[in-house]
Amino acid sequence: MPTSRPEVWDIITLSVKQIFQRMAFWILPNLWAVLLSIPIVTWPAAKAALYKTVVDGLRDPSGIRIKPRQVFRQAFIQHLSKSILLSFFNLLVLVTILISIYFWIGQGQRLHNYVTIIALLFFMMWWMCQPFLFPIMVENPSLSLPQLIPQAIILVSRQPLNAFLVTLTTTLITLLGLFLLGPILLLVPSLAALISIQAYWAMVGEEIPDFIDPVEYENRQRRL
Repeated sequence: MPTSRPEVWDIITLSVKQIFQRMAFWILPNLWAVLLSIPIVTWPAAKAALYKTVVDGLRDPSGIRIKPRQVFRQAFIQHLSKSILLSFFNLLVLVTILISIYFWIGQGQRLHNYVTIIALLFFMMWWMCQPFLFPIMVENPSLSLPQLIPQAIILVSRQPLNAFLVTLTTTLITLLGLFLLGPILLLVPSLAALISIQAYWAMVGEEIPDFIDPVEYENRQRRL
C-alpha cells in the first residue's frame, strides 16, 4: 500500500472497496442511525454516533477489538447536545445565506445584484465544510462549537480542491441513495462517512490504517 499522503481519488476508491469488504460491519451502525433519525431531533446525534463507529471500525481493520453497539451508544449520548446545536447553527447559516441570495437577486439595480456573488461564495464555503464537521467533532470531542466550526473553515480554505472533490462525491452519493431508495440506503451514509473521515485524516496528515501494512498497523495498536 502507498505510504505517502493519498489523493482524494485514492480515498474514494479505497472507501468503495471497504464498504463491500466489511459490508456486514458498516450496515449495523447505519441501520441504527437510520432508526434513531426517525425522530428528527435525534438525527444529529445518530449521525455523530455513526461517524464515531466508523472511525473506530477503521482503526480496527481486523474487527476484533471494537464493539460497534457499545461505541455507537456511547457516542450517541456523548455528542447528543453538541451535535444538535451544531446542526441547528448549520441550518441557521444556510437559511441566512439563502435569504441573502434571494434578497440581492431581487434588487432592481445591477450593482446590487453583483453582491449575490459574495453570498454565493459563502454558500460554497458552507457546502464544502459539510463533510468535515462531524469527523472533526468525533475526533476532537473536547472542542466547543465556536472552536469546531473555524477548524472546518480553515481546513477547506487551505485545501479547497480536495474539499470540493470530497464534498461533490459525498453529495452525489447521498443524492443517488435518495433517488434509488431501498436497501442501498443501508450503505450510503456509511460510504459517505468512510470518504469524509479518511479524507479528513489525509488532509490533516493523519495516517489511514488501510494505507499501512496491516501487520505493522496491528503491532502498533498492541503497543498503545
